[in-house]
Amino acid sequence: MASRACKFLLEADEYFNNGIVDEDKFKKNTELHSYCPYDNGKLRPCRNNYERINALGVHLYQKLNKTTKNLNGTGHHENRHIEFFMIWLGDKLFKLEKNYKTTMEESYKKYLDNHTGNYKYWNVINSKRLYKDATIRKMNELYNLLSYICKLITEYNKNPKKPNRDLLGNYSAQCRNYYKTTHNVVKSCKPYLHLLDSLKRIYEDFRWDKIIKNNDINISKLLSNRIESLKTFGNEDHYFVSDSEELSFNNEGCGKVKLEDEELGKKIASKDSQGKQKDPTKPNKPPTGIQTPHSGNSPRGTNGQSGKSPITGKPSLGSQPQSAAAKPTATNLPPAKPVDPKLQNPKPAAAKPNPPRPQPAVTKPATTKPPAPAPALAANVKQVSGDSPAKKPVHTPPGPVQGQAQIPRKPDPAKPGAPSPPKLGGTPPAKPAVPPPPVPPQGSQKLG
Repeated sequence: MASRACKFLLEADEYFNNGIVDEDKFKKNTELHSYCPYDNGKLRPCRNNYERINALGVHLYQKLNKTTKNLNGTGHHENRHIEFFMIWLGDKLFKLEKNYKTTMEESYKKYLDNHTGNYKYWNVINSKRLYKDATIRKMNELYNLLSYICKLITEYNKNPKKPNRDLLGNYSAQCRNYYKTTHNVVKSCKPYLHLLDSLKRIYEDFRWDKIIKNNDINISKLLSNRIESLKTFGNEDHYFVSDSEELSFNNEGCGKVKLEDEELGKKIASKDSQGKQKDPTKPNKPPTGIQTPHSGNSPRGTNGQSGKSPITGKPSLGSQPQSAAAKPTATNLPPAKPVDPKLQNPKPAAAKPNPPRPQPAVTKPATTKPPAPAPALAANVKQVSGDSPAKKPVHTPPGPVQGQAQIPRKPDPAKPGAPSPPKLGGTPPAKPAVPPPPVPPQGSQKLG
C-alpha cells in the first residue's frame, strides 16, 4: 500500500507555498538542518529557497526509501518510490519557472545542482534516469493526480469506520478528472503512460482493498458509487504499457507531446505579455463621478460642471437654461442703471436661447418723434430706479406690465405720448419736471 509514501509526500508539501519553502516552518524542524550545505567542512544553515528545496528533497527521498517493500512492484514498477520522488521534484521545479519545454535534467542543473549538501540524491536515482529527460511540465501534471490520490488515501485512513463520504467523493472526482486529461495529452508517449499506469495501480489497489472488499457492507455501498475507477475519455479502464515494452523519449510520439507543450507555453507567455502591456493603461481609465468637460473649451467663463459663471454662480449666456426657468429673478439686473439694449437679456422662461427674441412690431414711430419718449422714459426710469418717494406699493392697478417695471426696456411704442407714469398704489403723481435737453436715452439711436 502507498499509505506511508503518501503521508511523506503530503508532509513535504506542507512546507511549500507556490514553489517557495516557508522559512519559519523550515527553521523549526531541526531534522532538516542537517541536509543544508557545508562551508569549509562545517555545516551551516540553509540561506535561500533552493537550498531549502534540496534539504526537503533529501529528507523526502530517505523517507520514501523506507516504503519500498510495500510500494514497489516488478518489471517497470520496480523502484516506484523513485518515480514518486521524481514526479514530486518535477512539480517543485515547474513552480519555480513555469517552463513548458525544460527537462528535469536542465532545470535541476539550473536551480538546484549548486545548492546541495553532502547528500547528492540526483546521483542515486539512476535506476530511473530515463525520467531526467521528462519535462517538468508533464511531471507537474502527473503530480496533480498523485497528490489527490494521496489525499484520498490519507483522508480515508483518518476514520475508516466513519469516513467522510463527501470529501472522499470530491477527491475521487479530482483523481478521475486529472487522469482523463493527463492520459489525453500523453497517450502517444509510453514513458509518461507508464507513470500514469503506476498511479492508476495505486488508486485501484486502494479502491479494491478499502472500498469494494470492505467488511462493512454499509461502507462499501456508501462509497463504491462515489469512488469510481479511473477511466479515459473513451471510457477505457485498463493499463497501457506492459513490462516487455521499451521506454524511451526518443521517438515521434514523445516528440509530439513535447512540441505540444512548447506551443502551449508560447501561447500562455504571449497572453501574459499582452496582459502586462495593458497594465499601464489602467490608471488612465475615466474616473467615476461628476466629470469636467473637455478642457479645451473651459476658459469660456463657465464652470465645466454646471454651465454657471464661476464668479456669480448664475447661468451664463451660452449655457442651457437649467435652473433659470425655476428662478426668473436670478436674471434681474440692478434697477438703478439703464441697461444697454445691445446686451441681450435672457428671458426667464426662454427654453430656446438660440432664436432671437421677437421685437415689437411698431418700433419706427419712436424715430419720428425723438423728443416725445424722453419724458416718459425718464419718468419711467426714475420710477423704476426707486427715486419716487413711494417705495411701498399697496396694489398694482392695471397698466404697465410688471415685467417692464422690473427690467428697464425700450419705451412702449404703443404709448409714445404718455404724459406721466402710472400711479402705483395711490401715490401722488410726480410734479411735471422741466424736460431735460432732448438727449435720447441710451440705445434709442440704435432704434432707427
